Amino acid sequence: MKLILLFAFQSVFFLNAFCQDIQTLINRFNQDSLLKTVRELSGEDSVIINGTNTIITYRAAYIGSNLTEDYLKARLSGYGLNVQTQKYSINGLNVFGIQEGTKFPNEAFIVGAHHDAVTFYCADDNASGCAAVMETARILSETSCDYTIIYAFWDEEEAGLWGSNYQAKQARQTDN
Repeated sequence: MKLILLFAFQSVFFLNAFCQDIQTLINRFNQDSLLKTVRELSGEDSVIINGTNTIITYRAAYIGSNLTEDYLKARLSGYGLNVQTQKYSINGLNVFGIQEGTKFPNEAFIVGAHHDAVTFYCADDNASGCAAVMETARILSETSCDYTIIYAFWDEEEAGLWGSNYQAKQARQTDN
């Protein structure tokens, strides 16, 4: 998992004037924080969402629950990020935490993972990816960066990459 975070940090800061030394950022990585996020998203541990102690048993919104999205929004908001959602279908909801850049706010790096899963109590699909993005957000949200960073959590990826495709199409239309 440290390799994933190392890649994320290097990608975000490759073209950027370094906010901090890369090794300093990597040293702030906390395996317990990462594991806690995986356990909460996979239903191993309960979590308080919207003031209620609950267990996330299924991460697909189409079964009538947006627990995962509410969980992600609360965590990103807790890091002081601008939280936005993108509803693109009856059930599809992408969640973004946006950290605005100081020098180039209109240029962004995206660190993302899909938050839906194919079955009940899924850890690796894709709680581990979400945990890596969330840990990156936890660490980098405490730094000042030249470029905007978007922490993206896409929905309905298991159904055909719908959430990320929708965001990509919207970004393309905005750039034209």
